Amino acid sequence: MNKQNILELHKNEKFTLSTFQFFNVGLFSFYIAFLPLYLNHIGLSAQQIAVQNFLATLTMMFSAPLVLEITGGKLTPSRVIRVLSILSLVTYLLFLGSVDFISVSIFWSIFIASRVSTTTLIDVDILGRIKGDASIKFEHIRLWGSVGFIVIGFMLGILFKSYDAVFGARAVIVLVLIQTALSFNISRILANPVAQHVKPYEVIKALKTKKVFLLFTVVGLIWVSHAPLYTFFSLYLERLGFSPSFISLCWNLGVVGEIVLFMLFSRLEKFFSLKSILQFSIIATVFRWLLLANCQSAIVIIFSQLLHAFSFGGVYLCGVKLSYLFFPEGIKHKSQGYLSLLGIGLGSLIGRIGLSALTGSLQDYSDVTVYFVMAMMVSIVAFVVSLFMQDEAVS
Repeated sequence: MNKQNILELHKNEKFTLSTFQFFNVGLFSFYIAFLPLYLNHIGLSAQQIAVQNFLATLTMMFSAPLVLEITGGKLTPSRVIRVLSILSLVTYLLFLGSVDFISVSIFWSIFIASRVSTTTLIDVDILGRIKGDASIKFEHIRLWGSVGFIVIGFMLGILFKSYDAVFGARAVIVLVLIQTALSFNISRILANPVAQHVKPYEVIKALKTKKVFLLFTVVGLIWVSHAPLYTFFSLYLERLGFSPSFISLCWNLGVVGEIVLFMLFSRLEKFFSLKSILQFSIIATVFRWLLLANCQSAIVIIFSQLLHAFSFGGVYLCGVKLSYLFFPEGIKHKSQGYLSLLGIGLGSLIGRIGLSALTGSLQDYSDVTVYFVMAMMVSIVAFVVSLFMQDEAVS
């Protein structure tokens, strides 16, 4: 194969991976921005919505590392992705056919866990390609997911406004079908490495190092602070009188900032360390929760959403890259699974548990501002912990 054909192959693979991210993250716009509205529409209480969110988080945090453990040999990443794609389609249809709390929670948890596991397998494959091809940038592929979040989120906002929450949730079936087809397509280009036996103590040893422990702690605390946003932000804005279109606009503007950061991230890395970018992102997170806790004007809410570029985008990219750098050779491929489990997953889980316990007496969604104050305090703790992190240059 000549050089021109190799370059063309790389372009096609990057296009396929970017298209997958577009629809995959785009599908999550329903989960983040519109699922609470749908659950409220079918009669779930505030506490039930919080518990349902917690259960989904619980399955997500364990699904990614579990899938990484079983892939290899006969159960290659390609085969696992195909199985997960079919599972997500079936469980989403069952989710739409359910109205009671238990059934809704079970089917949605399985659905979202299958999507997260698929994403983890793709991310590990991309990070592996980066190591052998400097032309591939993880953030450049991932930013197409953010574009998908905006486009699909905007379309869902129109549907929820023009019709109702039930119609909007049913329309998502089309997205699930597209994503299932894309998953089958992308499974053909995945690298399927020969299974390597990794002794448990090697992973435990890596997790016990100061640099990994502090990184996962910081990332986990930031995800704890996001619990009120992902659970009640849409309902909070609806209670303040804002339309579904404005709610969609807020989420989309946050992702616009995220896209800009992804595009500029490689340039930022030339001047600042990942640790410095992470710390600045935490400061922006503190400021974001401060604004949401004290201001209800549309302009301030929009500005706070633009800070999503750092509170999510900055923390996410730094977490992914630092965890891959900090894990030793031979088990780097497990870094994303354990970041998902012990950083993002555990942080989200703790946040949902705390929120579930605190929302039992919540009578009005306009009162959720107190939870943003708590989120701000948690983010401040995350910044203090980050001060003790070592720079990646000495990893």
